[in-house]
This record gives sequence, C-alpha cells and structure tokens, in this order.
Amino acid sequence: MRYRLGLWSSLLSLAALTCLTLIVQADPPRRNAPGQGRGPGRAGGHYGHGPGPMRGRRGPGMHGMRGRGMMGRGMHGRGGRMGPGMMGRGMMGRGMMNDPTFMADRNDFHLLLANYKRIRRRVKMLPNGVETWTETNDPRLVPVLQRHVESMHRRIKQKRPIRMMDPLFAEIFRHTEKIEMKIQRTPKGVHVVETSQDPYVVQLIQAHARVVSGFVNRGFAEAHRLHPVPKPKGARRKR
Repeated sequence: MRYRLGLWSSLLSLAALTCLTLIVQADPPRRNAPGQGRGPGRAGGHYGHGPGPMRGRRGPGMHGMRGRGMMGRGMHGRGGRMGPGMMGRGMMGRGMMNDPTFMADRNDFHLLLANYKRIRRRVKMLPNGVETWTETNDPRLVPVLQRHVESMHRRIKQKRPIRMMDPLFAEIFRHTEKIEMKIQRTPKGVHVVETSQDPYVVQLIQAHARVVSGFVNRGFAEAHRLHPVPKPKGARRKR
C-alpha cells in the first residue's frame, strides 16, 4: 500500500513539473525583461550603437538594448542621433546626412590636424578683424590647406555650419551674414583677410583666429576642446 501511494505521489509531481515547464516556455518575453545585451543601448527593436531614449520591447538584450550598446556613446549616441563619438562630438559635429561635402571637409581637416607640425601660421589683428597667413613647406599639404580654407569660406557664405557642439563655432554661424572674407592662394598656402563692421562679430572673428592658431600649434589636442564665446565689449549685444 505504501509502495502504491509513493508511486502515485511521484507520478503527480512529475506531471505538475511538466505542466509548469510548458507554461514557462509558452510565456512570451515581457517588456523590459532581461536579455543578452551589455548595457544601456535603448534602441527599441533595432540593433543600436549607443544609448537612446526608446525602451526596447524585450528589455536589455540584443534588440531591447536598454544598456550600453556595442559601441557605447558612439556613432548613434542618444536617441539614434550622432552622439559624442566618431561623428557626434567629433571634429566636425552633426549634419553628415544632409551635408554632401561633410566627409571631404572632415577628411581634409583631420589630415591637417595630424600634420600640424608641418604647418605654420601668422596672425595680424586688425581693428575690424584679422589678416592671416597659413602655409606649409610640404607640397602634399599645400592643396589640402588651400582646399580646406576655401571650403570653410563657402560654408560661411552658404551658412552651412560645422562643429555646432563648440559654442564659439555655433555663435559664428549665427552671424555669417556680417562676415566678409577675402582669400588668396600663396605658393605655400593661403592668405586670408576676414572682417566685419559689427564690433561683436569682430570679437568672434578674432577669437576664431586664435582657435585656428591652436589647431596649428596643438593639432587634435586643441580640436577636442570646446571654446567659449567672448563677452561683448561695451553695450549689451542685441539679438
């Protein structure tokens, strides 16, 4: 009798365990359930590259991505936008998708930064702006330098900003209509006269000239910095 009761008890336990296993397997993954991702990616149902605001439907896994995705704050950064990695707070800032010359301009800029020791620069402060000479003895860099300066001039004229994460550059591009530039190629680089009739914009031009000299003197070390906007001299600036 005891043997039969023990046998029935074992069979009932096995049946209950089997049913419970089937229920667990049939239960779909819950929202925000743990997955296999590595950190806050939050790219929803997509394989994100960095933290974004959308909660994944499957929690922190390969597609839920609530954690730091494979590249952290890399290419797509927060909310799928260009984050503080390769293209976000990098050399040229955002806007690559809508800027046909972004890649070419960035490549020229990076090449010049990498070879900053081969470049020399002289700056003359003017009452209404600056006069600069930027040159190199390396014949391979001369056309790159000339092309870069001429491209930046076109961006000023067309109001196509770069480095918008840098306060100084962002402020300059708010006043492009008040900036006048004259560029002349030299055998080893470029001669530029940049002026304005607006006293505040003159301050911006001169501050920018000092930053460019920093690029020439320190390369990427200077390019990784953010530069403050100068305080207007005299009367408060009108927007």
